[in-house]
Amino acid sequence: MPDTCTDCFLFPELFHKPLHVKFSDQRLSSDGGLLLLKARDRKMNLCPRLADAILDRRDAAKVEHSLLSQLQQRIFALAAGYADTNQAAALANDPMFKLACGRSP
Repeated sequence: MPDTCTDCFLFPELFHKPLHVKFSDQRLSSDGGLLLLKARDRKMNLCPRLADAILDRRDAAKVEHSLLSQLQQRIFALAAGYADTNQAAALANDPMFKLACGRSP
């Protein structure tokens, strides 16, 4: 049986570019449900509203990650079952977490 791959377009309201799913890639993730959570967050505008409500007193010249991206990472990690922040470094390379936080996988 030849190797085949069917590309499909998922969640048009979530991404500006087509998302092609290919199951032969070595970079896999078990957290695909984060895309649904991201779609709901975008519709409700929850994370951006929460980030706007928090006063960020950090020195802007030293800020590497926005308050919004930090909130998204933490909220999505909690929703995916990662209760503490020990996994944050490993999740930074997870393709689903990258997509959920607005980064390219």
